Amino acid sequence: MRALEAEEEQIPLICEKEFGSYRFDPGWIEVESESVDPYLYTYCPEEASDSSDSPYYMTVSCEPYDIDNIGQFSSEHYPLLAEKYGEESIEPGAYIVTDDNTGISMITFEITAPDVHIYQWNEFYDRYHVTFELTINDEEIALQDNIVDRSSTTAWSLRYE
Repeated sequence: MRALEAEEEQIPLICEKEFGSYRFDPGWIEVESESVDPYLYTYCPEEASDSSDSPYYMTVSCEPYDIDNIGQFSSEHYPLLAEKYGEESIEPGAYIVTDDNTGISMITFEITAPDVHIYQWNEFYDRYHVTFELTINDEEIALQDNIVDRSSTTAWSLRYE
């Protein structure tokens, strides 16, 4: 029985949504009560019942966005984050083309506010962008669970496919 439980724990959470699919490491669940189909989804470790109960959680959202306007995204998005968390809390990242074959572009933000640390990355496609936002409410537990080091799409097991 124990071997079966260990085997079940190794299954990743694969999420297939209208705008695409992505996956999480084993041990994550979708919080259906906080997800708004078809464009906003919340995930947390299976030990927690919802994001307010969790030391960290992830939201994934999709919005229409014309790739031709990517240069304006940071200047449009930054003031919204500054208003919510305070300008001094935000460290904007760089515009990055992650893959020559796919042409996926990404803009990242790191937000360090009192009692919360947020890593946000925005991936841009032809007519929409997908925002992945990792919110950490308990830095110590996130460090123990090796979540903090997984804050970029290149290092974290969350993959948009």
